[in-house]
Amino acid sequence: MIKIIVIFVGLVFSFAGAYLFQRSQRIYYTGTHVKAKIIGYDYRNSRGRAVHYPIIQFNNQEKEEIIDTLSESSSRYKEESDEIAVTYLKKENEYEYVRDSIG
Repeated sequence: MIKIIVIFVGLVFSFAGAYLFQRSQRIYYTGTHVKAKIIGYDYRNSRGRAVHYPIIQFNNQEKEEIIDTLSESSSRYKEESDEIAVTYLKKENEYEYVRDSIG
C-alpha cells in the first residue's frame, strides 16, 4: 500500500512539473521578448524569510506602459533601475511572464 502512495505522489509531482515546464515554454516561444526595468520590489514573507518579487516596467507592442509584479522571485538581487529580459504573453487583459534568463 505504501508503494502505491509513493508512486501516486511521484506522479502528481511529475505532472505538475511537466505542466509548469510546458507553460513556460509556450510563453517563451509564442510571447514577445522585451527588456523590462526593475522599478521596485514586492517583499513577502515565506517560511520566515523575506522573498523579493521584482516590480517591472516595460512598453508592450502597442507602446502602452505596463507595470506589473513578476510571479517568480530570484535569489540574485538586482538593483532598482536594472534591466532584465522578460517574455510576456497577453491574454485578454492579463499578462503572463517568464524571465528569459536567470540572474
